[in-house]
Amino acid sequence: MRWDEQWIYKIVEFQFTEIDKAIKNKDDIVVLTESAFPLILNNEGLLIQRLKLLSKKITIVLGSIYKADDGYYNANYYFIDGDYQVARKVFLVPFGEEIPFPQFLTDLINEIFYNGANDYKKAESFFDIEIKGVKFRNAICFEATVDELYHDAPDYIIASSNNGWFKPSIEPTLQNLLIRFYAKKYNKIIYHSANMGVDLD
Repeated sequence: MRWDEQWIYKIVEFQFTEIDKAIKNKDDIVVLTESAFPLILNNEGLLIQRLKLLSKKITIVLGSIYKADDGYYNANYYFIDGDYQVARKVFLVPFGEEIPFPQFLTDLINEIFYNGANDYKKAESFFDIEIKGVKFRNAICFEATVDELYHDAPDYIIASSNNGWFKPSIEPTLQNLLIRFYAKKYNKIIYHSANMGVDLD
């Protein structure tokens, strides 16, 4: 449903209801999931303006696609005080976001299995941002289970996941356990927003 055009704007409006709830609750920040907005957000001027306006009341973190001159990125958008910044993913999911083979094989596999689609592009470095005087590192799904994310990272990490497409599998449980492992190993606090996740005590 998430990528079906007839559902996209219903999903987007649902996300706005979640933002409104957080504002009414007087929260400082609302963190939505990876792919919360299943579209190319920086192509949607009216949505960007609406989010910038709301960000004067609350900091908003949400996942969406980002289109740059060199291609498409899986990204989190940080809307803060009427403006926004984009955190692009560094570690892509093998065979989900990129084909980890030489280019001629990648092109062939993408042509046969993905209707000629291109792999996502990857950022060169992790994205750190300060929110209300506190520094956070961004992580998108798989990245939160990669050891390199935690090297020289701030004490706080914001991670977002879209685990719905893994159902039914043990992936959400495995991801949750790995994130907990790295939080303990590196003494970090991780704020993880996921759909179809698990609740472990």
